[in-house]
Amino acid sequence: MGLAPDRLAERIMAAIGSAVPLDGFRLFGVDPLTMLVNRLLAASDTDAWARAEWLRHHYLRSESMPSVELPTIMRAGLSVVAHQPELAACWGYPPSMLADLTQAEYRDRFQELRSPKGGTLLAVFSANGRWVAALQAYRRDPNRLFRPSEVALVELMSVAIGKTLAAAITREAAERIDYPAASGIIMLGPDATPSLVSPAAERWTDALRDADRSAHAPLPTPVWSALAALRAQGSTGVSAVITAATAAGPARIEATPAGHDGSVAIVISPAAPLVPPSAPDDWPLSPSERRVVNLALGGRSNAAIANSLFISEQTVAWQLRQAYEKLGVRSRTGLLARLFEDRTPPGLLPVPANARLPARP
Repeated sequence: MGLAPDRLAERIMAAIGSAVPLDGFRLFGVDPLTMLVNRLLAASDTDAWARAEWLRHHYLRSESMPSVELPTIMRAGLSVVAHQPELAACWGYPPSMLADLTQAEYRDRFQELRSPKGGTLLAVFSANGRWVAALQAYRRDPNRLFRPSEVALVELMSVAIGKTLAAAITREAAERIDYPAASGIIMLGPDATPSLVSPAAERWTDALRDADRSAHAPLPTPVWSALAALRAQGSTGVSAVITAATAAGPARIEATPAGHDGSVAIVISPAAPLVPPSAPDDWPLSPSERRVVNLALGGRSNAAIANSLFISEQTVAWQLRQAYEKLGVRSRTGLLARLFEDRTPPGLLPVPANARLPARP
C-alpha cells in the first residue's frame, strides 16, 4: 500500500486495538542483529511518560525476571505472551521458562518491576527470519487481565504484521539519499545528561528523533537502547552497538564507558550494510552444521532456521548440539564468544575490569 513504517504501524495498532482493548502501547522497530529496540514506530497518546521511564530505568534490567525482556522472547522463538500479575495467569510461555518461580516470588518480582497491574502483552514480529518489530501493550485495571483468546488473536496476526512492516522499512531505506559522512560524539554524565554534543551529533540526533517520533525527548530511543545494552553488560562491557534507520541513512550508535563515574561516550556514525557474522573456515563443522551455525550467529531462532533450511526444529537443535560439542561451547552466547576470540588478533582482547591500566605519560 506504500505507507511509511510509522503510518503503517498506526494502522496496525488501530486494528489490534479494535479487537484487544488496551490502556496503552508502544510498537518499536528492532535491530535484527542485536535484537534491541532502535526506533519508536507507534505509541498511544498516554504512553510518553511510561515509555521514558521504561527506557531509562527498566529496559534490560529485569535480571530477576528475564521472561519480560523482549530479546529473551525472541531468543526463545516465542511470538506473543502475556505477562500478568499472577503466575498462573501468564499465557504463551513454555512451562520451563517460569518453572523456577513460586507464586510468591513471581508476585514480588512483578511488583518490583512496576509492571502495569492489568498485565502486559508482549509480541515480537519477524519476516524472512529477521526481527522487525516488538510490541508492549498493557492494561492498568487488575480486574481486566489479558485472556488466552486475545493472545491467540495477536499471534494469528503476527506473521502478516512482520511481513508488512518489513516491506515498509525496506522501501523506506531504499528511498533514502544524501548519507552524511561525519561521525558525531555525545558525552553523557552518570545521570545520562549530555555534557558535550558535537555539531555532527546534533544533526544525527535530530535525524534519529524524526524517525523515532520523539522530537521533545532528551535522547532518541536507539541511544537509550545502546545505553541499556551497555549497562546490562556490567563491568565487563567494552561497548554496545546498535543500528537505526533515519532519513539521512542508517546510523550506527556505539556506547562506550568514558570514566569510572559512569560517564558514557556515544558515537553516531553512518552504518555500513548489515553483514551477519559467519563461522570461520577452520571451524570443524560439517556443511549442514555450518549452515545452521551461520544462521544462529545471525540471530535467528531454531524455528526460523528450520523454516529457512526446510528442516525440522529437532534437526536444528541436534546440529547445534553437535556444533557446540565440536567447538567446546554450550550455547549461542558461547558461539559468539568463540567467534570473537577466534577473530581477534592476539593482544587486542579486552582488558579485564579489575586489571591495572598503565599510567598516562
